[in-house]
This record gives sequence, structure tokens and C-alpha cells, in this order.
Amino acid sequence: MKQFTEGLLQRCPRLAEIFVEIVGLPLFSILVPLCGLAGTLPLQNFSVSVKNSTLNLPALKNLTHLSVLKSLKVAGICHVTRNSPLHFLRLDALQELVVTWHVLGSIPAVLTSTSLRSLSIKDIASVPCESGGQSMLRNICTKLTKAFPALEDLTLSLRQPEVSFGGRPRRSGRYHCAEAADVLEPLLDHVSLRVVNLSTSRIFLTLSDDDVDRFARASPSLRRLYMTVNGCLGPSRAFYREPETVSERCARLYSVGLPALVSLARHCPDLEVLHLEFVHIRGEDVARLPAEPPCHGLHNLEITSGCVARGAYQLIRDRIFPNIDMPR
Repeated sequence: MKQFTEGLLQRCPRLAEIFVEIVGLPLFSILVPLCGLAGTLPLQNFSVSVKNSTLNLPALKNLTHLSVLKSLKVAGICHVTRNSPLHFLRLDALQELVVTWHVLGSIPAVLTSTSLRSLSIKDIASVPCESGGQSMLRNICTKLTKAFPALEDLTLSLRQPEVSFGGRPRRSGRYHCAEAADVLEPLLDHVSLRVVNLSTSRIFLTLSDDDVDRFARASPSLRRLYMTVNGCLGPSRAFYREPETVSERCARLYSVGLPALVSLARHCPDLEVLHLEFVHIRGEDVARLPAEPPCHGLHNLEITSGCVARGAYQLIRDRIFPNIDMPR
């Protein structure tokens, strides 16, 4: 490793970006010599991926030597205990953080930055399925806002493997499903957010018109919003050999409707991109739509479920977002 770092200095004296993949080796054995070059290499972008080993959090403390580091990407499996140090890693020059690992609570617990603008947490599989998982997620959202006060762009991709009970999935009715806005409420007070990308699977959250309305009222500066919340789905009737139409399945899985879009149009004037899993078209909601659409610049609306017909887009364009691009 010493020969490698010395070679970097000789061949790449202006090196500003490094990607390291560590297979079966302790993290500190790589980070210590690399971070020791901080005084001679202007490293601004650092990516590290750990495979067949544990991502040792104390080893990350060596990153504090990279005082001009602006982008950090970390992937691997780490362990956080009650005895793990809190906020021992402060990187105030850091503007982008991308984390792909399996202990969600470790990120805001060990790292803080007053300059961080973009945070992406992806491929998490460690959030408890029961109501305790919702409580933990809310607590983590609170810590995120404190650890990264300047945050503008947030991606949370949280998923939980499907759990079987005696070879059959448990019915969703036995779970307590919380409203997404209640669990994510700490983020709603973070008015600097411009981009929110929320994707959950089996975290037992529901997303309703009221949830979207709370997001819209709390985040008037939103420019891009992506929301896919699949939590309280439960097994389909087909699993129990009961027939289920496409419309019945959509009604069972999704409760976001036209009122959510009206709220976004009213409270988020700068919204440019909106992606939702599904929009439920209810007759009573159509009757309450404004006669004329507001003057809004949203152009990219994507409803990802195949349950939505082209006519729904036309209705939304005629009555809510007059400038959206129609699907081909």
C-alpha cells in the first residue's frame, strides 16, 4: 500500500477524485495511507466500497484529514452499537453524501456537515417491520435535519425484505400503518428542501391526500418531488385464490388522489417534476376541481402505475397543471 500511495504522488500530483473497492481487507488499512496524502493531494471526491468485510465506522474518522472533500460515496455493511461515538466525523466542506449500507441510523449519528446540500441513502434493508420501525425512522429524520442543516436534495430509499409467517405472508391488517407525514414530520420543517425522492417498501407507511398536502404546505420551495410509498399492501386476493380486478387492486394499494395535486399546484409554485406511484381519480374529487387551472409551470408529471389511463393525464392538464407533457 505504501508503494501505491507513493506512486499516486508521483504520477497524479493533482488527483482530485478516487474510487476504492476493498474486498476482504480492514477499512483502516486503506484509509489511513490514503488520507495521509491529504496535505499533498487536493482530493475533493472520494468513493469507497467495502465487500466481504465490515465497514468499520471508527476508520472513517481518517476522512477528517481531507479538509477540502466535497463529495463522499460509501457502500458496505456497518455496525453501530450504543457505545459507538456520536458525531465524531465533521466534514464542513462536504456538499454531497451518497450512502449505500445496512444500518440507517449510523449516518446522522456519526457524521455532520454544515455545508451538505445533497444526501442520498439507498438500498437499506434494516428498518424493523413493526411500529418500532416507524418510530426509528422518525427519530432518524430528526437527526438528519440537525446533522445537515443546509440540506436541499434528499433521497431516501428504504426497503424491508418480505417476511413470511409459516410460509404465508401475514395480512396487512395485523400491522399498524402510520401516515407518512407523521413519520417524516421532522423533514417537513426543513424548508430549504428543493428535491425530495422518497421510496419505501414494506415500511408500513400510508400516503394519502392529507400527507401530500402537509408536504406541500411545509415545502414551498420544492422543485422536484418523487414519492413511492408501498408499505401497507398486504398479500393480494389472488394469494388467497380470490379474484381481484385491476381497479380494485389500485384502490387497495393507493389513496393519493386529485386533491393532492391541487395542493401541490397551490403551495409549490416552483415545482417542475412530479413522480407518483398512482393517482386515484374519484368522481367527487373531479367535481371539486377548479374551473380553470392555476398558472403553474410543472411540465414533467409521471404516474408510474399502469392503472392510470391517458384520460387521467388529460384531466390533470385541463384542470390542475396546464403545462405538463402528455405521455406518448
